[in-house]
Amino acid sequence: MMMNNKITLVTNNPLLLNSDQPFDIVEEEDCIKVIAKCRDLIHQGAKLVTHPLAGSIKPWETPFRSVLLDCNHTELDMSALEMIESATQMYQHQLKGVTVPVLTEQSLTDYQVIDKELMNSAVKSLYIV
Repeated sequence: MMMNNKITLVTNNPLLLNSDQPFDIVEEEDCIKVIAKCRDLIHQGAKLVTHPLAGSIKPWETPFRSVLLDCNHTELDMSALEMIESATQMYQHQLKGVTVPVLTEQSLTDYQVIDKELMNSAVKSLYIV
């Protein structure tokens, strides 16, 4: 069972900001800033609990991203750092030259729900509740 006293959710998903979860929530502006904040926390010793590119939706196709980190540690986790750097490169590479489509309110809501469900599933499977 995972300790929940220093689990942090970094997200730009409004559906998760007011959720009744037993962990800290850090709000970021967009997906790139979510990944950057995760990188910063990893440099401080945090370990990834969920993959920064979780789900089958390509990073450039969804405007919402949420990542759980275990902040109970102080040593740099090189594996987590490599994973977050890879996610950063994926975003930078895939978004270069891509025109991001304007999404309808319904599409935005759908992507928020998908991201929330991914997090809910992760929380349940990791016994963070």
